[in-house]
Amino acid sequence: MRYNSRNVVKHRFFCPRCGEETLPVARTNGKLRERGHLKMLYCYHCNMTMNMVECRDEFEVRVFKEAFLNGDLAEIVDNSEVIDWNGKDN
Repeated sequence: MRYNSRNVVKHRFFCPRCGEETLPVARTNGKLRERGHLKMLYCYHCNMTMNMVECRDEFEVRVFKEAFLNGDLAEIVDNSEVIDWNGKDN
């Protein structure tokens, strides 16, 4: 299916374990997710697959960074199904 580039928005994903940004995902306006959506992605810094936090704009990035620095994201890391890069469950 072909999409018009005006209808596609890039969303950024951040790792709750290390706080680094992972690869962005392009979403069409009709398939947007709620604020604070979690998506299972691979973190190149941690070498693990876990739930990443989706940020739609700069305000959400600032909220994520504050929560990360305050240690409020430990629950996401603890409840995330973590898989290391060898494919073994931790």
